Amino acid sequence: IAMPAGEHPILVSVPLVEPQVMRNVGLIKRRGRTLPPAALELERLVREMPFRSA
Repeated sequence: IAMPAGEHPILVSVPLVEPQVMRNVGLIKRRGRTLPPAALELERLVREMPFRSA
């Protein structure tokens, strides 16, 4: 869930330390189709994530 930038009067962010949470993320694209700008940005962010094998 995304948090608003800066301080918020009701919401608070608490970092998860234990247990460590890990997720597998995959990308699927159709050949010959152009992604919208938001999807291109998401793809860029996912590809920049450090890769860790289990």
